[in-house]
Amino acid sequence: MDTEVKRITTTKKSNKLVTTLLIIAGILGLILILAAVYFYKIKPASEKKIVGDKSCTCYFIDPTVTPECGDPRKGFGFTQSTVKESEACPPCVTSTIDTTKLSSNTKQEEYLSCQLQNVQDRRCKLMTITDKDGKIVTGQISPADEITVEATFDKKYIKPQFSVNNKLEEPDTISEDGLTIKKAFTNFTETSIDIVATADDGTGENINSPLCKRVISVSQQAGIRVTGLQFATRVTEGVNKVSKAILKASNLKESESLSIDFSFDNEEFAKLSMNKGLTIDGAKGEVVMIEKDLYDTENFSNGISFTQLDKFVGSVNVVAELRDGTTLLGKAEAELTFKEITVDTPDEPPIEEPPSEETEESNFAVSVEADNPTCLDRVSPNNSVTFTINIVNNAETSQTVKSITNKLPLGFTYISGSSKINGIAVTDINYLKSTDIGQTTELVWATTNGWSISNGQTLSLLFQAEVGPNALTGENQNEVVIEPAQVPSDPNTLRAEAVINVEQTCDPTVQPSDETPDTGIFDSMLNRVIAGILIVIIGWFIYTRPFGQIVAKKLVNSEVYKGAEMTSWRMFKPKKYFEVNTVKKLSKKKK
Repeated sequence: MDTEVKRITTTKKSNKLVTTLLIIAGILGLILILAAVYFYKIKPASEKKIVGDKSCTCYFIDPTVTPECGDPRKGFGFTQSTVKESEACPPCVTSTIDTTKLSSNTKQEEYLSCQLQNVQDRRCKLMTITDKDGKIVTGQISPADEITVEATFDKKYIKPQFSVNNKLEEPDTISEDGLTIKKAFTNFTETSIDIVATADDGTGENINSPLCKRVISVSQQAGIRVTGLQFATRVTEGVNKVSKAILKASNLKESESLSIDFSFDNEEFAKLSMNKGLTIDGAKGEVVMIEKDLYDTENFSNGISFTQLDKFVGSVNVVAELRDGTTLLGKAEAELTFKEITVDTPDEPPIEEPPSEETEESNFAVSVEADNPTCLDRVSPNNSVTFTINIVNNAETSQTVKSITNKLPLGFTYISGSSKINGIAVTDINYLKSTDIGQTTELVWATTNGWSISNGQTLSLLFQAEVGPNALTGENQNEVVIEPAQVPSDPNTLRAEAVINVEQTCDPTVQPSDETPDTGIFDSMLNRVIAGILIVIIGWFIYTRPFGQIVAKKLVNSEVYKGAEMTSWRMFKPKKYFEVNTVKKLSKKKK
């Protein structure tokens, strides 16, 4: 019986196997190329460092204001230059100062030149303060002076404003391009003025550039306290007269602009403004006015004197306000009584004032510290700060402190019940009065008889405050002033300040590592060559070895491969995909 021999060709399968191997090799090669490109793009952080420029800033100080460098807010002028990061900043020299534009008598060679390193915030480029004559204020003014503050930004920002002693003030004028703002100030009642030019940069952050911060001293008669008013009366020629008036005021000095305004609680009498005939006794702390001057109309600016009281009988309350120009230095009040005059009543002799007892001057020194001055967040938990105020009595005897006043920075709020005096917690209702002034808070601690501090002893006051969203980014000033019961020997020691730095977040910025990432295994050329050789060996093994061919055949006959092949036909060979797909469907129906 003849057996029919059937020949089976393997050419098609062989070609299909070669095609499969080429596809695998192509896929592996493509993966190698993509991996090489990806990891080549990953560079160590040290390779990305770009060497740039740095800003060098010089500021100038008047030695009559402060004797040394250290606080750029007390400078009156800034100059800036840019150099390469590897270069040294040029020296600061005073020869560039034009003294004809300055409101100061200091010689040019006596001005101090200081350098400010690493100015990060330069969005406010320049701020100048000039007097009414247009000359630059070097750091000191008088209470009645008028100054104009002008600041320039690098571009137009939202809500450009001035912060004056932590109180925001709208500018008088803004330039058409929105870069320059200007405002005039006068009638200063505090001993110093802290001025900052700021704006909203559009992200909710406030501009807080050191180039636009100034502290100006007000050279007024610091420590003036009006403590009392006294009248002496007599009868002359059948008329009641004020023989002498004494206004008690400590630390008072001679001034041509001094005046006293007298007002009465009886509407029949006009207000008097006496600007002449005032005798100042600095040793006794008194302003004395004798009868002759009290009844001379030339000593009163409104031409009315105490003559208006000649026909008055009874009591009237008199308030005396002591002024230096338009600045109110203090006031006191007393009751003035005129008795009805009978014919037989003799003239009363003038009342002699008893000699005043000399009192020892107080000698306090106050300081304030913050437990976290370097950085505070605007959000919990790192948004609270503890202030400690220490008051030392340097006098030879016990002295009394009547009150302690603390003006919190803009946006800070007092934490209720946090006050401690000498380590003992005190209730706010009995000791503390809190007053909101604009967006700032003024805290005043006081008690009925004050606090008596022995020689060399210290009174310590501790309290807490927290930062709010309105606080300025950067340095914020907390100011403390105490009021002694006795006349101070040096009023400047009654004031202190602490500077606290506020940031949006105090977390240090994470710096990229200088080391090559662990995933950068293909950064090395040797690793790339080894990976390529491995891929070639795997392809050769699959192509030449029976086991490799078996694996390749199983891969070709697998449903995964067939599905992928059909997908590729559907995309690139739609005709073949349609034919094969149709044959499959017909085969299923026959079965």
